[in-house]
Amino acid sequence: MISSQFLEFLSAVKQNLDKNAYASEAAVSMMIVLPVLKHLGWQTDNPLYVCPEYPLGNRRVDYGLRISEGKEEGLRCIIEVKAVGNIMAADRQLFEYAFHAGAPLAILTDGKLWRFYLPFAVGQYEERLVRTLDVQEDSTEEVFEVLARYLSFDNTHSGQAKENAESDLNERINKREARKNISKAWKNLLEGTSDKLINLLVEETSLIDSFAPEKSDVASFLKSFTNPESNPDPIKPQPRPTPPP
Repeated sequence: MISSQFLEFLSAVKQNLDKNAYASEAAVSMMIVLPVLKHLGWQTDNPLYVCPEYPLGNRRVDYGLRISEGKEEGLRCIIEVKAVGNIMAADRQLFEYAFHAGAPLAILTDGKLWRFYLPFAVGQYEERLVRTLDVQEDSTEEVFEVLARYLSFDNTHSGQAKENAESDLNERINKREARKNISKAWKNLLEGTSDKLINLLVEETSLIDSFAPEKSDVASFLKSFTNPESNPDPIKPQPRPTPPP
């Protein structure tokens, strides 16, 4: 259920970002991150649930989020906060924290951008990125839904936040692989190995003058795009006439 108070808060954050009102990392932490957590059901005044400066050996991450009043076994998410505009070079630092913390979810934010990671997934940093949220550019409703999906106390406590992140990362990986295969599929079509494109071109050609070409001719035509020398009847560009002096 969408909270009207949360939507009003997010709208105010958008306006303040437009005015460059958040001048420091501390401002982002106190005026954006903590209120977001409170709106999402976290007890921000209880350090056993929301732990600022969460210790990781000789390091400290800005926030550690727990789902029970226990020790590290209750840790479910870490959040590293940066000043507005200083987020892009902080991935390595976040993953070092995540390695020591053992938290299943890690978030990097400068108030404007929120980057959600599954730190123990396979691949480089970008391959473990679940989603990037832009508070300033994305709609207020989308910002609300994404933050709640990965960061609400209820979803975190039930384990749904981690499941959501895993599902969304798998979908992102599948889409990335599909994009890689577009050129391969197009090459297969041009090489005449797909009956679908051949049949489609035969049908479309027959609509011009009611005569359907041979499938072998269509296949040869398609192959000519990948191997121009194989075109039995190539169309050569005509030389442009030389204008008179």
